[in-house]
Amino acid sequence: MIIPEPMLKVYMLFPSDLTEQISACIVKFGDFQPEEGKYFERASYMEQVSFVNTMLDEVSKIIDFFNIGYKKEGIVEFNGIEKNLEEFRIESKFIDSIYQKIFSYNKYLDERARLYDEIEETRSEEKLIELDKVIHEITELHKELNTERKAIEKRIMEDYNKLLTLKEILKILTSVRFSKYYAYLEGYIREKRKDEFLRVMSKYALIIFERPKRFGSKEIPPTYSSVPHFMRPFESIVGIYGTPSYWEVDPTFLFAITFPLFFALMFPDAGDGLILLLFSILFYKYAKNKNNQQLKDISIVLAYSSALSMIIGMLLREFFGPLFVEGTKELVPQSNESTIGPLYYYWPVPPDVSKIFSSIIPFGQYSQPLYGIQNAIIIAILIGIILTLIANSLGIYNSHLKSAKEDILYNKIPNFIVYLSPTIIFIYGFYNPYKYFINTYNLLGALLYTVMHLYSPIFYGSYLVSFISIIIFFIGEIYGWISHIYINIREGLKNALLKGFIEGFFSPLLLVISNVISFIRLLVLGLSHYYILYAFSFIAVMLAGTLDTWRILSNPVSIIILILGNILVIGLEGFVAVIQAIRLNLYELGGKFCECEGRPFENVKEYAIIKNMC
Repeated sequence: MIIPEPMLKVYMLFPSDLTEQISACIVKFGDFQPEEGKYFERASYMEQVSFVNTMLDEVSKIIDFFNIGYKKEGIVEFNGIEKNLEEFRIESKFIDSIYQKIFSYNKYLDERARLYDEIEETRSEEKLIELDKVIHEITELHKELNTERKAIEKRIMEDYNKLLTLKEILKILTSVRFSKYYAYLEGYIREKRKDEFLRVMSKYALIIFERPKRFGSKEIPPTYSSVPHFMRPFESIVGIYGTPSYWEVDPTFLFAITFPLFFALMFPDAGDGLILLLFSILFYKYAKNKNNQQLKDISIVLAYSSALSMIIGMLLREFFGPLFVEGTKELVPQSNESTIGPLYYYWPVPPDVSKIFSSIIPFGQYSQPLYGIQNAIIIAILIGIILTLIANSLGIYNSHLKSAKEDILYNKIPNFIVYLSPTIIFIYGFYNPYKYFINTYNLLGALLYTVMHLYSPIFYGSYLVSFISIIIFFIGEIYGWISHIYINIREGLKNALLKGFIEGFFSPLLLVISNVISFIRLLVLGLSHYYILYAFSFIAVMLAGTLDTWRILSNPVSIIILILGNILVIGLEGFVAVIQAIRLNLYELGGKFCECEGRPFENVKEYAIIKNMC
């Protein structure tokens, strides 16, 4: 679903003596976000919360020290929070003993390092003997610790999950308000689970549901979007900007398409994309081992993006630069001594197909690198204009969801009309797709002529389209100017005419220009990626002293230069491509329709299975 799922506010009233049982049941239900109640007094669970947090801190350090991979296991035999915590107070002796071993191990290493450093450099023989002794002792300690890990791994992970589950139960308990005989709890659930929640909880409590009020009310409902599982990692990008409100379209669906596309266009190489893909897989395994959801999401986003980079790199026949596929033919095409690369005939995309894409994404000397750069500029602007028009359309829809009619009338529609004008200009050429670029150049020429001769426009063909686009543009600009004049007069502001011009006419004009320039970076960064590798490939050719591609790739010095060049590109260009892809998504697209001032749905859940409940 593009729109967040419907939520229900839940009000629960129940006997005070059932508070802990109901709290455990809610955690087992797993789809409830507790809220601060407005009535009665709250019981203090500070001591219990402090104990659980302290134990979690110790267990987490043990897990990190032994590098224990996360597993969801363990059973909580819930008998009341105090009884369960009492069991953990007994278990804490075991945890503390492991923790003390870690402390002693670290202290030993520090002490041995200090003693080693105190030996003077002139006593080299004594220093070597001491070093050998330390290494031997550390090896023996590692064997003991490895044996220790195998003995405690399952028990420690069970303790960890039990503590997390008790922490969730305490989160509910700290939200409950108490009167003399009754307890009161507020929270949110997803509407689709209303019947299930009633079936579980109605035998314990009186439950009232309330739908969230309209946008602008004091209380903001939490946001939960039913994003397909493969798109969910892209929520981490949306989270940089904020959380969509309950009355806004979720940008995740758009970003799941645009982010990998932007990244791949700025990082177009099959070999470098393969390295990033392998890195993202290893990074995912590390994040999974640490049970860090945010790092897992980042690694998956990087995997999607690098996979698309590989596809575009294959289309352009680029693999760690030009030498491996096109060879020196791409570097020095005018020389008869230039040869093709070892992968030329084995590459999955033939040269004829690559030539088609080289007129749009002009990377590759063998297919004339400077030819088609103007076409790539057109494509970059086309992508930007279409996406910004979609973003503005979503902005209108968001204002509709918020019932903000004035915002639609005075802000969103004028901006939409302004962006509609360049969209017409760059889509016009598709009336004949085979001559799209020629048609677009003709229209841009006609547009320039119409601007210069507006007093005597020509009313046929591309001249008529250019004249219509100019009229549409000025309709949107004047509409926005008048709208802001009216808003300023209504609010009693002085200089309404001048402020209306700046806010409604001049600002949208600058915004359109900046958007167009911003999306040209898709081409510029793609070119810089290619030409850095081009330069290192040329250095490799000069060091080898030959144009024979096989001899260049068998030269150790040339190979080292190529490796260094690719490491530089992967590290530098990869980082820049990620930053710019984030910027284009958040600022140029997301900022036009999502204010993202909501709050996420943070439901409580069980990490270990809760038994004897519900």
